[in-house]
Amino acid sequence: MDILNLFHVQEMIAVVTGGGIGLMIAKALVSAGASKVYILGRRKDKLELAAAQHESLIPLQCDITSKESLQAAVDTIAKDVGFINLLVANSGILGPTSSFVPGLGVQELRKNIFEDTAMEEFAQTFHVNTTATYFSMFAFLELLDAGNKNALDGGFGKPLGEGSKVPSIQSQVIITSSVGAFLREWQCAPAYAGSKAAITHMVKHASTGLAPHGIRINALAPGCTSSKSPNSRDLPLIRYTSLSLRNGQYYY
Repeated sequence: MDILNLFHVQEMIAVVTGGGIGLMIAKALVSAGASKVYILGRRKDKLELAAAQHESLIPLQCDITSKESLQAAVDTIAKDVGFINLLVANSGILGPTSSFVPGLGVQELRKNIFEDTAMEEFAQTFHVNTTATYFSMFAFLELLDAGNKNALDGGFGKPLGEGSKVPSIQSQVIITSSVGAFLREWQCAPAYAGSKAAITHMVKHASTGLAPHGIRINALAPGCTSSKSPNSRDLPLIRYTSLSLRNGQYYY
């Protein structure tokens, strides 16, 4: 069995935000036959470097925390192709790493979280991982709806049933959440875990709300992944602690 035939996305138009996992997904999509994959991010140089790897990867500078920037991306894609079949909303940040570190007394814990953590940094984590991700979905809503119509008109997916206006291969949104949304362990910082828990529930909510429009939405909850980043905050929080606190740590 040819795995590319099993999971083919031939003729599909996709939009992927963010790097790391997002770039991995974008490459997989073009390898499986997607016609165009628009990769959205803030850093133009990084986008162009990634796009040089495949002609079907289209770089598009976009800051998802800005409605104006999102609308500009939507307008560009609407003018270029007029629809999309898939949105992968993957952009995200780690945020402040302050957490319930074992061994800290009450005063140290208060200092770690209350005194040494800026509310603005904490809120920014939710702004990117929850609010901006949620608004990204609705920014592309009309293009996703057009993707359903194009699928039927172009024969990409047969109707779900006789007379149905929804194709068997529906437009869909995939949100990158995190396994951290479901964990209690201190290594998963509250700002990050909370923002991912919030977007996970909002995906559940939106999946019900968008069902009548024939648009599917799901969330992925990956664990630790290998991603090239110079940011030391990407290190697991347990690496910042003393060796005594790391006793019994698992490596895999």
